[in-house]
Order: sequence, then C-alpha cells, then structure tokens
Amino acid sequence: MMSDDLRLNSLERFSKQSPRLVLEVYSHCEVPAGCGGVVLRWRNQQLTLPLLFYTAIDGRTAVYVDGGPCDSARARLSFEEHLLALHLKGLTGTAPAFLFAARIDKSGSTQGAPDEGSTTLTGLLSTGDGTWRATGRRPASHEWLMPGFDDRDWAPLQAVELNPESIPDEMRWRYKELLGWNAAALALPPAPEVWIRKHFRLERAA
Repeated sequence: MMSDDLRLNSLERFSKQSPRLVLEVYSHCEVPAGCGGVVLRWRNQQLTLPLLFYTAIDGRTAVYVDGGPCDSARARLSFEEHLLALHLKGLTGTAPAFLFAARIDKSGSTQGAPDEGSTTLTGLLSTGDGTWRATGRRPASHEWLMPGFDDRDWAPLQAVELNPESIPDEMRWRYKELLGWNAAALALPPAPEVWIRKHFRLERAA
C-alpha cells in the first residue's frame, strides 16, 4: 500500500485565492506553451479596468486594442494610453453613420475592480473632434493596428445628424442607446469596408 507521502499532489492542494488578484488561464492555442500546455497568470484587478464595447452600425465590426483582437465585446485594460482599431465590414449604406461607446463592465466577478466613481473613461465615445480617423482603402499591412502607425493621411470622421428613417428598424434601439450615452454619430467614407483608428487613455479619477 502506497503511503500518503508518496501520493501525487492534487491541484486543490496548491489552489490559491486572493481578494485582489484574478487567475487567468491560457491554453496552448493562445500562447506558445507547447501541445497540451497551459499558462497561469495572476492579474491585479485594481490596476486594470474591465470594459464593454458597444457599436451601432449596419454591418459587422472587428475590434482590436493595441494590435490584438478582441474576440468578444469585453476587454480588461491598464490605466495608460491605448489604440483602438476597428474594421467595419459588410456596410450596406442603409445606416449612414457609426457610433461607438465603451462602458465599465460590472457583470461577473469584479471584486477589487474600480467602479465608475473612481475612474475616468477618456476618449471612449465616438465624437466629431477629429481624433477618430478612417479610410475606405485597405491598409497595405497589419501595421495599421499598432499605436505607432502613421495615419495622418486618414480622414478625420465628422459628426452628423441622424435621419431616423435611414436606419433599419432592428437597429434603431441600438442607435438610440448610444446616443443616450452622448456618443456622436460619425459619417463614414462611402466604401463597403472602413478602417478606423482612435487613441485613448484610461485614467483614474483624481
């Protein structure tokens, strides 16, 4: 009979909990951990902000932050400068404008995460201030996703008044929702695909 000292250790023996940290698990498909490997990483929730991204457009939207894709509408970002990149596809022209908003994600486990009273979301609403830049021409490389890309020849998007009759019935609720959050409707280049870049910064409230 094998003694208890020689038995294999179970994962439960080494499990940890923290009021500040969240344990993230990455499979071999997400990181170079080798076939069947896994990487565990503790993240301090107080140093990042969980966000939900919202878009209103009659088409499909691919979202990237700092060069990496967002596979869902959720992201957890650090308090610093970031680059938001959007690829709008399947544009039909029936909805004449695009709206974007980001809000703090309060769903799930956010223990230790800052709330809306302790943070400032700077530049995460679509506005016609010239900082949302776009092109209807396919970029030559993936460099357009990176913060250092030179987008000075991209056109700044201008805010426009929406004609409700031009918005499909099934989309009107989403447009109304984002307008209620003070997001501005931005006119897009006349193209079936549009690429958009926007620098923004997450800061803690003073």
